[in-house]
Amino acid sequence: LTWLLILFGPISPYFFSLCNSLAWHSACIWGLCAYTLWNSFSMTLESLLDNLTGTIPFSLDTRRILLLSLVLGGHTLLEGPSGVGKTRSIDELVAWTSLDYRRIQMVSDLLSSDIIGAEIYRNGVFEIRRWPLFSEVVLIDEINRASPRLYAALLEALSDGSITIAWERLPLPPGFCVFA
Repeated sequence: LTWLLILFGPISPYFFSLCNSLAWHSACIWGLCAYTLWNSFSMTLESLLDNLTGTIPFSLDTRRILLLSLVLGGHTLLEGPSGVGKTRSIDELVAWTSLDYRRIQMVSDLLSSDIIGAEIYRNGVFEIRRWPLFSEVVLIDEINRASPRLYAALLEALSDGSITIAWERLPLPPGFCVFA
């Protein structure tokens, strides 16, 4: 059933034409449920997009991409000249949620341990301290100024959904989303 929903999609006319046979009756019910959920979800997203119209100075398509990557836990790279409101747009978007949000300003002397965390010796015991990359939503400003070591740490976080500190693999929060 899962591959059928992926292949045809809940709102595809081909999917509903399959429902004519009795064998596809349960698939049709699941398709209608998915269709109903998608409609209510898209209506909620559209109302949120209407509320964000005055605060985010980008086109409707760009606002949709930003909102969907936040909801679905994707990563988004914003490109544009300085001063168009990229950082402010992400700040405003995340302000509508109750997600844990951190902003990292990339500079040339920033170390990977400054953003992912480190093992610290305290009171006779080593403990792992988690830094900003363990937030649910992370905004990375001026990513082009990062060093290759920072790129390697970010690549592990973005692709694997986890970070390794002191040979221990630590998972990132569910729905981890990076805007850069």
